[in-house]
Amino acid sequence: MIRLSQRKIPIAAFFGLAIGLMLGGCAVVSFNQRLLVKVHTKDGRMEVGPKGDGWHFRHLAQAPRNSGEWYIAYRVKDGHEVEEKHALSLLQLFGWRWRTVHKLTPIVAEAAHASFKSYPLVVEPSFVFYTMPQMMTSNGSSKPRASEPESPQEERTGKVDVTGGPVTVWPMPKSSNGNDTYQHPKYDPVWWKGAEYTQLDGALAEVEARIGRHSHVKIGFVDTGFDGHHVAVPKGPMIVDSPDGDADGWAHGRPLDSLIRPGSFNETHALGTLGLLAGGQVEFKGYDSKSNTKGPVLEQKRRAIFLGGAPHSVVVAARVASSPISLETAGMAYAIDYASRREHCDVITMSHGGAPTLAWADAINAAYERGTAIFAAEGDWFRLSPEIFGFGVGFPLPRPFYPAGFRRVIGVTGATSDQTNYAVHSFFDLFGRPWKSLNLLAWALRGSYGPDGWSGMWKLREDPQLKGFGDFRAWPIAAYAPNTMWLQGTHSAELSGGGTSAATPQVAAAAALWLDYNRDQIARDWRTWRKAEAVYQALLYSSFRRSETKPDRYLGAGILKAKRALTGRYDYRHISSLSSMRTPVPVDTFDARKSFRWLLFGKHSRAMEDNIAQLDQTENPPRGIELVRMYYNSLLLEKWHRGVLPYKDQEPDLWRKAEKLAARQLSTRE
Repeated sequence: MIRLSQRKIPIAAFFGLAIGLMLGGCAVVSFNQRLLVKVHTKDGRMEVGPKGDGWHFRHLAQAPRNSGEWYIAYRVKDGHEVEEKHALSLLQLFGWRWRTVHKLTPIVAEAAHASFKSYPLVVEPSFVFYTMPQMMTSNGSSKPRASEPESPQEERTGKVDVTGGPVTVWPMPKSSNGNDTYQHPKYDPVWWKGAEYTQLDGALAEVEARIGRHSHVKIGFVDTGFDGHHVAVPKGPMIVDSPDGDADGWAHGRPLDSLIRPGSFNETHALGTLGLLAGGQVEFKGYDSKSNTKGPVLEQKRRAIFLGGAPHSVVVAARVASSPISLETAGMAYAIDYASRREHCDVITMSHGGAPTLAWADAINAAYERGTAIFAAEGDWFRLSPEIFGFGVGFPLPRPFYPAGFRRVIGVTGATSDQTNYAVHSFFDLFGRPWKSLNLLAWALRGSYGPDGWSGMWKLREDPQLKGFGDFRAWPIAAYAPNTMWLQGTHSAELSGGGTSAATPQVAAAAALWLDYNRDQIARDWRTWRKAEAVYQALLYSSFRRSETKPDRYLGAGILKAKRALTGRYDYRHISSLSSMRTPVPVDTFDARKSFRWLLFGKHSRAMEDNIAQLDQTENPPRGIELVRMYYNSLLLEKWHRGVLPYKDQEPDLWRKAEKLAARQLSTRE
C-alpha cells in the first residue's frame, strides 16, 4: 500500500503508478521466464519435476469440468531456479515477451509430456513482479506467531485508537450534535453498518437469533499480506493463515519451506479490508477535544462492538500480491483455486484487480461451478480535471477491472454516506465547509462503476449474454466508501478507508450472513453453482435503488441492504424458483476485450462470441499436430493480449502461421 499525504490509495487507483513504473523500465517491476501451461492430466499433482531440461511444474488451478489443469513452469538446475529477470518495459508489456514463449514452446512441450504423458493445450506468459522493498516488509517467516486464544471472537475485546480521518472533502454522517460540532462533529465509528446504510448490524442480529454466535460459512480473503497481531483481526480458529495461502510466493516458485503466512506482513491494504470483513469485538477510542490528540470525535454511546460485517465466519487468507493490482499474474489463479477447491470456501472477497489471463477465467469458472460466490472490487480511478455537468477527464478509464468484470463474479462499486455515488463529485466540495482541508488527491480518487462488458467509454454496454438472467445481473452492487474504519499497526485505525476496496468486504460479509441464514433451505445445492447464483440474485434484487426496474448508471443494482435480503421475498426458496436460476450464467472467457491494452484504451467491439476465432482446447488432437496446435493457441492468445480480436474466417491463417512457426523452431533446435 502506498501512502500519499496520509491517504490510502487502493486497488486500481494504484494502476497509474504501476503503469508509470513499468513504462519506465523500473528494475523492481520485472518479469521472468515463467510460463503458464495448461495440460490434461487426471491427478492434478501439486508439483512435478524437474524433468526435461530441468523444467519444474507447480500446480496453479483446476479448469472447469475436467478440461485441464494449470501449472506454472520454470527451470531448475542444481537445486536452484534458473531465472532470467528483465525490466518490464513498454515493449515487453505489449508483446516482446511472446518471443520467449515461441522460443520455449517445443522445450516445454517435451518436458510436459515427460511429466504428464500429455502435451500442453496452451502456453501463455506470466508476469512475476518484484516489488519495491518498502512496499513489502515481512514481520517474520513461516514460523508461527505466538499462540492465540481459542475463544470465540466476542470474548476478546480489543481497544483501538482512532488516530485520523475522516476525509472531509467527501460526505460523512454525524452521530450527534454538541457545542463544538462546528469544528469537531461526532462520528459513529461503524456508521456504514447501520439501518440507514448496509444494515449489516441488523442482518448479523437476525442470523445470531437463528443459529447463534457461530457460522457455517468460510470466506476466502484474497488480498495483500497483513499484520496478524492487530487486536481487531480474526484470531485462532477464526482464521486459516497457512503458508499454503502465500499465492505470490507459490507462483514465484519459492521452496515450500520458505512460503510465508499471509498474516506475517505489515502491508496495510489487507489489514483494512480484513477488519471490515470480519473484524472482532472492539472498543474505539476517539479524539478528546480537551487533549492534543489528533483524530475524529467518536460517538461513544456504543462501547464494545463488532467491526466486521461477518465476525463469526472462518476466514481463509491468501496473499496474492504485495499491492492491490495484478497484471496477468499466476498468483491470482492459484489464490482463487486455493480458496475454492482446496479450502472449500463458500464466498471469496477480493479488493484486488487488474488485467486477466486465460488461467484467471478458468479458475473463476471452476469456482462458480463449485458454488463459491466471488465479490471483487470494480477498481478505482482518478479524476484529473474539475467536472462540468458530471463529466471530466480521468485515468484510468472508470470501467470495471478484472476479476470484477467477469460474468460469474459480482463487482462492487462505492456509495458515499449521503447515498450518492462515488464517481461524480463536485470540484466545489473542496471548498464547501470551513473545516474542510484542501486535499486534491482525496477528492480525485473515485470508484469505478458499470456493468460487465462496459469499455469505460461514453455509452454503457452490458454483456449481451447476461440477458435473461435478471435485470441487474450484469451490474455491480454498491457499498459504502470512503470514510470507513481502516485498521493500522497493531492497535490503531483511521476513519478514512476508501476506494472500492473498502466497499467489497461489506458485500462479501452480507453474502456470508445470507448463506448462514438460508443454509437449511440450500442443503442439497450447497456445493453447486445454484448456491453462488442464488446469493448473487438475492443481494442484487434486495438492494436499494431509485428505480425498481432499472439499474443506476453509477450505483448499478443499488446499495447493499443486508437485512432486507434476509426477508422471505429473497430467501433461497423464492430465489431458486426464478427463471434466471434455471441454468448457470454463461462461462467466462478470455479474449482481447479483457486485455491490458483494451482496459487502458477503452476499445469497444460489437463482435459476438460465436463469430470470433476460438482456442483449440480439445483433449485429443490428431497425432503429430500437438506442437502446431500449441502454436496456434499461442498466436491467438498473443493477438488477444495485444488487443486484437480475430474473426473465425481468420483461423486458417493462424493455423498456417502456426505450422511455419513450429517447423522453424524445430529446425533451429536441430
